[in-house]
Amino acid sequence: MIAEEFDVFLFDLDGVIYLGDELLPEVQASLARLQKIKRLYVS
Repeated sequence: MIAEEFDVFLFDLDGVIYLGDELLPEVQASLARLQKIKRLYVS
């Protein structure tokens, strides 16, 4: 998994995390996975 190759992730919000005011599918699961493997992320 690519998440295990990096320590920190930077995400744009519009179109990556949200589309309009809707959270995109799988975002919660993906961010939870990063937290579980102790990776930092900034959005």
